[in-house]
Amino acid sequence: MRILGFIKRWNDRWKWETSVLGQALAEHTQKCFNETILSGLPQDRKDRVIGDFYERLAAMAQSPTGFLDLRKSLAGWVADYAKYQVLCLTESEKAVASYRENQYVSGELYHHIRAAAAAENHYLAQIIRADKSVADGELISLANMECARALYYANGFNMVRIETGDRTKPDWYKPFIEAMLVYYEDNVRTSIKLPQLLPENRFGVLYSGFFNLVFNGEEDPFFTWARACPDYYLASGAP
Repeated sequence: MRILGFIKRWNDRWKWETSVLGQALAEHTQKCFNETILSGLPQDRKDRVIGDFYERLAAMAQSPTGFLDLRKSLAGWVADYAKYQVLCLTESEKAVASYRENQYVSGELYHHIRAAAAAENHYLAQIIRADKSVADGELISLANMECARALYYANGFNMVRIETGDRTKPDWYKPFIEAMLVYYEDNVRTSIKLPQLLPENRFGVLYSGFFNLVFNGEEDPFFTWARACPDYYLASGAP
C-alpha cells in the first residue's frame, strides 16, 4: 500500500494545488465553509480550522508513520463527529441517512439534549455550567456546529485515505461512522437512563471495537469487525 509519500513529491504550492487530490480537498473545503452551517463562522475561525487541517496533513506527509497517523486522525474525527451527531440528529435527518434502516440510532436524543450533554459531552456540559439558562435550541445548534467541523476533518482525511490506496470493497468508512453512532447513542441512553435500543444480548461497546481496528491500521476493519461480531447489525454494511 502506498503511504503518504506521494504528497512529498508536491514540494511547492503550485504542484499541490493543481494535483487531483489538492483540487478535491480545495473543493471539499469550499463546500464545507460556504454551503453548510460552518458558513456562519467568523472568517478568522474558518481560517484557523482550514489551516489546522492542512498543517495536520502536511505533518502526516513528512512522518515515517504517515499511514498510521492518518488512520488515527480519521478515527478520532469520526468519533468526535458521532458523539455530537447523536445529540442533535433529528428524525427527518436520519430518514435520509445511509444508516436510516438502523433502529439503534434513533434521531430522538435531541429531545434530551440538556441531560445528555451534561452526562456525556464535556464541551456542552461546560456551556451549561457557565449559563444554566442556555436554551436547548442553542445547545442543539452548538452540537450541529461541532458535527460539521468534525465532518470537515473526517471527510477530508477520508479523501486522502482513498487516494493513498487504503481502500476496500465494500468500503469501510460509512459502516465505521454508523458503528460509532450506535456506540455513542447507547452510551447516552445508558447514562441518562433512557430505554435501550439494542437487544438485551447485544452490547454497544462491541461497536466501538470498529474504532480500534481503524485506529490500529487494520487492512480491512469492516471485514474484521463483522467477522468478530457476526450478530451485530450495520445498515450501511448490509449487502
